[in-house]
This record gives sequence, structure tokens and C-alpha cells, in this order.
Amino acid sequence: MSSKTFARVPGATYRVQLHGGFGFRAARTLVPYLQRLGVTDLYLSPVFQARRGSRHGYDVTDPTRLNPELGSARDFEALTSDLRERGMGVVLDLVPNHMAIGPENRWWMHVLENGPSSPYAAMFDSDWDEDELLGPKVLLPCLGRPYGRTLEAGELELVQEDGQFLLRYFDWKFPVDPSTWNVVLGQGLGRLRDRLGAQHDVVRRLLRVMAAVRALPPRSDENPVAAAERVRGKQEIVRQLEELRQRAEGARHLEQAVARLNGRPGDPESFDLLDRLIHQQAYRPAYWKVATETMEYRRFFDVSDLIGIRVELPSVFQATHELALRVAAEIGVTGLRIDHVDGLYDPAGYLRDLQAALPSRNGSPFYVVVEKILEDGERLPARWPTAGTTGYEFSAAVTAALCDRPGIERLTRAWRSFTGTRSSFEAILLDCKRHVLRELFQGELTRLAADLARLARRDRHARHLSRRTWFGLLGEATASLPVYRTYVRDPNVSPEDVQTLDALMDELRGRNAFPPVAVEFLRLVLLLRYPSAVPEEQHAVWPRFVMRWQQLTGPVMAKGFEDTALYVYTPLLALNEVGASPQPPGDPVAALHERLAERAGSHPHALNASSTHDTKRSEDARARLCVLSEIPAQYRAARTRWSRANARFRTEVAGGRVPDAVEEDFLYQTLLSAWPIDLARLSPVLTKSARERKVRTSWLRPDAEHEAALAAFASRILEHPRFLDDFEPFAARVAWHGALNSISQLLLKVAAPGVPDFYQGTETWNLQLVDPDNRGDVDHEAHARLLAQVEGADPGKLWNTWRDGGIKLWTTSRALAFRHGRARLFRDGRFLPVHASGRRAHHVIAFARRLGRAWCLVAVPRLTVALAPEGVLPVDPKIWNGTRLELPESAPRKWTHALTGYVVEDAGDLAALFARLPHALLDGIGG
Repeated sequence: MSSKTFARVPGATYRVQLHGGFGFRAARTLVPYLQRLGVTDLYLSPVFQARRGSRHGYDVTDPTRLNPELGSARDFEALTSDLRERGMGVVLDLVPNHMAIGPENRWWMHVLENGPSSPYAAMFDSDWDEDELLGPKVLLPCLGRPYGRTLEAGELELVQEDGQFLLRYFDWKFPVDPSTWNVVLGQGLGRLRDRLGAQHDVVRRLLRVMAAVRALPPRSDENPVAAAERVRGKQEIVRQLEELRQRAEGARHLEQAVARLNGRPGDPESFDLLDRLIHQQAYRPAYWKVATETMEYRRFFDVSDLIGIRVELPSVFQATHELALRVAAEIGVTGLRIDHVDGLYDPAGYLRDLQAALPSRNGSPFYVVVEKILEDGERLPARWPTAGTTGYEFSAAVTAALCDRPGIERLTRAWRSFTGTRSSFEAILLDCKRHVLRELFQGELTRLAADLARLARRDRHARHLSRRTWFGLLGEATASLPVYRTYVRDPNVSPEDVQTLDALMDELRGRNAFPPVAVEFLRLVLLLRYPSAVPEEQHAVWPRFVMRWQQLTGPVMAKGFEDTALYVYTPLLALNEVGASPQPPGDPVAALHERLAERAGSHPHALNASSTHDTKRSEDARARLCVLSEIPAQYRAARTRWSRANARFRTEVAGGRVPDAVEEDFLYQTLLSAWPIDLARLSPVLTKSARERKVRTSWLRPDAEHEAALAAFASRILEHPRFLDDFEPFAARVAWHGALNSISQLLLKVAAPGVPDFYQGTETWNLQLVDPDNRGDVDHEAHARLLAQVEGADPGKLWNTWRDGGIKLWTTSRALAFRHGRARLFRDGRFLPVHASGRRAHHVIAFARRLGRAWCLVAVPRLTVALAPEGVLPVDPKIWNGTRLELPESAPRKWTHALTGYVVEDAGDLAALFARLPHALLDGIGG
């Protein structure tokens, strides 16, 4: 979309994580501080009702209500009103792909109770499995062990709550179909009648209730009239049961009936009645591991208690977006962030529907960004009505530009020697994606392969091939797709998707593992190229298969790449990030310039993120690790010393050493990225990384002994003087140069095409690691006090006390103030890469922004280890002497340093430009 078309473009966003301990009122107290800092838009994590106690809000249970744990509607309106009065905006995070299932999700509970006849059944992306006798059922993989063992252990229990019967499994609760309640109510009826007499009030009331149960329309009747009658009938039955419970004999009968069904552990036959009742429901409780082989609803990745919703249906879109659209129209919401857009059936269609429903100003579209991970060379579909992405690709390009490419190669060789790893990253990634397909998504793949086999039966060339062939081929295609997903939708297939899928098919043909006719048929299907022999009615079936496959490839890439391969292949953890690549381009500075130029031309208002709630390491932690690429030999030698010093603390578990070499190197890099760090923070990170790696322990099969040994090793080395005496000076050196990298990263973020996005707490040093570490609370009061202290400070003195974070906060505030004062320049200005020449040319990153006569120039150092020792700013003119920036001829002759106010006569001369501070953000008026 054009840079000038949006109704409102933020100047700078600040992301906060809301939860029960930090809600709307707490966020409101931040507004004055954020305004002083230079933020224009408060960017909120999901605000809609989520599971009780949720720390992130992505487990939405009711999108029609605000989350009461965050505060009231009045609190939310007061927050947005404060922002609006200050000329600030608010960006909301929407979760259109999935909802959390459980007793707090009233729509899902209604579906479990009533099956496909529920008016909410179409909302959830589920495939109902047909039971020969009892009709459609949905699998619920929620049990900690196989169903039979769970049942006979008494862990599945019938209970009465709020006048109805529920099946309880620890914290889970499932409704019991009211048309099956007579299985319960009829228990002991004969004895009750014999004891009280047939005319007793309790007996007569009980019989009336049972008659009403029999009169309920069956859940198999999907007629809306019958479905409504079921609801009314149940309400009347619940009322009558409550009246029955008010009578002592009635309450006793109900309690005894429930007790009879619940059975007695140790007596398997006593559970027969409960088993029969459960079998009559519209769902099948099952062992959670069954989800890896059989899955009857689409999940968020492999999380079985987050179910996909069919937002592509107009009724579902309206139901799930009604509140979001209303607050956007009524209380000043100015932007939206769309979570996991790749999970949607039709992302382009969804974004068009969303823009059509959102309020516009003079016909201008609403500011919308999408969470989308772009692989190297991939571009966001140009026709999507969005301002761009949330910025993973920006973060990845900046991090790579702060690394030394030859140093990465040396680190990689040393890491291979230390760990014994021989496989290429490409081979590791392919194996990891194959692994998660087998372990996590076999059910989804099996269903899709069966659908593909059915399509092939209509093709004269492919109909003879077995389902096994289609399963293998589709799995290999899914594992080999180089991007998260394609966006094929009938009748449009973009040239980019054609190129991607043709290259994929060429790769599959080259492996010679599948019949050429099978590969060709799959190519035709995925590109929607119907052979003449395919009947017309199949033209409606092929697109559904393709779009379903596209919903699978993203989760497979995410789990295989982000959550497995990035923990297996770890030469430099700075590069092992969401949206990044462990193998950066040959010239990362040129690649950054190219990425920013493309961004300026296509999506100049995308978010420039450097940390998010999903990044595995915060921006400052990554900035430290980039330093290792400058000192690969020193790190290799240090790691050898540390490994020898700590050898006594390694243990043997199940025939293997703990930690193994990959885990040990991961630990040292993690310590360097976040030092100082205590065991309480470190241990969960190590456990998570080991499980994600899936070698000795995993989420599916955790090895408690291995994980305990890993934590014990970390604990011992943190108390080992010989290790710490060697480690801490090395860490201090890394931290100093990492701080210089962080300020470079900050200025690039503020000045680059796009909207600078700040994750909570990153305006000062932030050394947080993978979630939940990076979702903790932030001491904003301390930050506000620090901002007041540094606002008029000398930056040179702030560098003397750099560890307190004041220099980063000062730079953030000054840079955002400059950006705010030149809003049009940064919103609409051209991007001009600036190259350097001379002895230190590869130690600088620079570019300019221009709008008419208004100019901005940013120049920052990189690879600073070679420029100055620890604790010394690289500002000595001798460092930069002979190195110049090649500025355009039309550039200003005189500039003002936007951070300090001093005048720069010759901005091309780096010796003069970096004479006081090694980071420059310049303001100029040119021809």
C-alpha cells in the first residue's frame, strides 16, 4: 500500500504485556512516561477474555468480552482516553486464528454438549469423526495417559455443578449431553420407587425430568429449530432438577446416582456405566499423545488446547471481531497487529474483510500490521491491505549487519570441532522438519494425504498410486518447502508462488524417491492447474486441499526451524532467532541496505522490531553475542579452558555425558549474552533449550534425570572460582562492545524506513532470554526516574556509567524526539544507502533519509573490538582517519548532530563525525 494512504501512522510504538498483575490501570500510569520518552502509540498484548491467569492473552476464550483480569470497560476507555488527549494512539493485538478450549470457552462447551447441531460448531475448524452408532464425534487429546487407565484410576469423574452434569478431569471440565442424562438419573430408580412409593413427590418429579430428557431433540438433528428446542428443553430440565435437589430425598438420589457411575479404583467393572455415558457424548477424551497421530481439529501449531477457528466464514468473522471493530470505531484504537496471519485459511481475504469492516478516515485504510516471518529473499504479498509486518526480518538484518561474516565462518568451524557436528544446516533443518511431521503433525498429514489420494483417483495418470506414496510425497514436500507457506488461492497464483513451488518440485524430482508422475500431479494440484480430464466439480475441491496444506506448512516450519533446528545448530546464538538465519549473507551490510530499500518502496510503515515477546534473546543479549564473531579465536580458546575447568562437574546419564558439547557451548553463550544471571533464570532456559533440541529430552518425552543433571552443572560452575575468574573478564569485554552494538542497533531502528517498535523495558539495557523470561514485569517507575536524571546529561559521562542503562535511555529519548520533530521526513522520506571508503570502511553502517530539502543521516560503528579496547569509545580521530562516507552531491554541506546539538561541518569525514560520540544521527537542510 502507498505510504500516504493510511488514516494514521504511528511515530513509535511501545509494546506492553498485560496480565492480571498489570492491567489497564497500570498501563495508564505509563502514559506520561511514554510520552516523555517519545512514544506515540501504546501497543497492547491481547485485551480480550483469556484463560484465567494468562500471562500473555493469546489463549482467548471469548473475543466478545474484554478480559476482566485486566480491568473493566471503563478502565480500558480511560486508558484510551488518556492516550487520545495526549495525541497518542493505541495498537491492539488481535488473535483471529485460534481460541483456547476448556470450560471458560462457552462456545466450545456448547459444541461439546450438542455436537454439530450447535450453532457454534461451524466456528471451530474441526473434522467430526463419524461413529457408526452415535454419529459425529470429535477427539479431545487431553488425558495424561491412555483412556482406559485414566478411567479406571478414577481420574475421570462425573460431577454436578450449576444444576447440570459435567465430566471432570483435574482442571478440565466437559459438558454431558442432556439427552444422555437418564443414564445417571435412572440409577437406583427402582429402589427409590420401592422405598418411597410410585406416587411420592420426589419419584414423580424424577420421572417428569426423565421424560423431559427423552423428549429432547437428538444432537444429530442439525435443524436450527430443533437445536433451539434442545436449549430451551435443557433449561427447563435444569430448573426441574434444581427443584428436585431442594428435597432431601431428591438430593440423596442424585448424589448416590453420581457415586454409582463414578466407580471404584481397583474394580474395573464398576466403571462400565461411566464408560457407557462417556461413549454417548459428542467427544472422545483421549491420551494427549494421540494428537501426534490422529487430529480432528486444527490446532495452533501442536498445542491441542488451542483450536483453530474458521474466520474465513462471514458469520465467524463477525462473531469474533464484533468487539474489536466496535472499540476501533468508538474509543480511539488507531492500529491493529494480527497474530499468526499464516495460520489463516485465506490471509488475503481476511485482511480485505478486516479493512472493509474497520473505520476509515476520508477513505484511508486502517493501520494494520501482520505477524509474518519472511525468509531470506521473500517478500510480503504486495496486494495485502496492510502496512507490513511486525518486523522480524528487520531485526534479523540488523543483527547480521553487526556481525563479522568471516568471523562467523571461523566460529562455525570451531563449533563443529568442539561438538562433532558434521551435517550442514540445510540437512539439519530438513531432518528437523521431518521429525516434527512424524512427532507432532502426523495426524494432519495423514488426513491431507488421504485427500490428495482421493484427488488423484480422478487423474488417469496418477490414480494407480498408493496412499502410502501420497503420504510420503506430501510429507517430503512439506518438509522441503523453503518458506513458511505459499498463498495460492483460486483463481490467483502469484509468480512468486509459482517460482517457489516449481523449485520445490525440481528438488523432489532430483531426490528420485517418488514416481515422476506423482510429483507432477502434486505440482498441478498445488498450482491449481487442472488437467482437461479432471471433472469440473473437482475445480472446487482442489483449492480447499491446497489452502488446507498451506495452513500446515507454517506450523511445520515454525516447529522444525524455530523450535528445533535453532537449538541443534548453534555456532552463534545471535543469529538463531525468529525470522533470522544461522547463515547470514556474504555482505550483511549490503544485505541490510537492500532490505531497507525494499522496505521503503513497498512497506515503509511496517514495524521496526528489535525485541518482541517471541524473540529467543532480547536485542541487547544478541548485540553482545555478535561480538563473538569479532573474536572467534579468543572465544574458541576460552571455551576450551572453561570446558576443561568444568569437566569435573559433568555427569553420566543413561550412557551419555551431561551436558554434551552442544549443550555446554549453548550454556557459555547464554551466560555471555545475559551476564550477570542467576540460576533461577538460567535453569528454565537450559531445560527449554534441551527439550526443543529433542535429542536427550523433549516436550513429548521429558527426561527428568538429564534435565536435573544439566541444572546441576550450571549451578556448580556458577560457584566455581576458577571458571568465574576466567569467565568474568571475558564477559566484561563482550558486554562493553555489545553495548556499542546496542546503540548502533537503536539508531538504525529509529531512522530506518518503518515505525520503531520498543518492547517493554528495552529502552534501557535488557538482557532477557526466551519466554517466559522475556515476559516478566518491568520496573517502569525506575525507568521514569532514570529518564529524569539523564535528560540533560552529558552523553560522555553517561558512557562512564554505561552499565546503569542511562546511555541507552538518553539515546532513545533524544532520537525519538528528533524523529517526532521530523515526522514527515521519516514517514514519507526516501531511503538512500550511504557507502564508506577507506581503511575502516567495513566498520560503519550509514544511510540517509530525504524529503525535499530535509535530510537525515545516520552513521553507526560495527565490529568495534578492532577499533578501541574495552571501556574506550572509538572516537579517536586516528581510528577513522582516511575513512569517508560517500554522500550524495545534493546532501547538505553542514549538519547538526540531533543527539547533542553540535554542528558537523564535514559529515563525510568519519574522524570528524565520530570525534565526540561514536554514533551519529544528523539533521540537515540540503539542495
